[in-house]
Amino acid sequence: MSLDLIGPLLNFASTAAVAMLAAVIGWSAKRSEWKRDILRQRVAMRQRVYVEFLAETDRLVLKSFDGKVSLAAEFHQMAVHLSEIELLSSDSVKEAAKDIWNDVLNSHTSDKKHTFDYGKLKATFVATARREIAKYEK
Repeated sequence: MSLDLIGPLLNFASTAAVAMLAAVIGWSAKRSEWKRDILRQRVAMRQRVYVEFLAETDRLVLKSFDGKVSLAAEFHQMAVHLSEIELLSSDSVKEAAKDIWNDVLNSHTSDKKHTFDYGKLKATFVATARREIAKYEK
């Protein structure tokens, strides 16, 4: 090989290596950005579902003070939110949501006055949900 070709070949090789390195770094940075976006979306989705679930259960508990719900369809929205929680959330959040579900149903089906367990169950759910969300935010 002639010495005249070594210079241009080394120049081409170094340019190609730099271009490949830049492509790998760019791909890696984009991939990290995608992962962060996915995690942000997961947190936002959970927060939305949890808030809507609690708002609906609050509404139904308050309604139980006035009287029992006469239509099962009144529980549809709460059931939708519970299904979303079951699909998206950890086992501990699911269990806390199911405890609230049972308490709300009992507040409308039993003849006795509501025992106000709802406040404790809601606090447990909120604490469990916050722990789960904190894991995603790290």
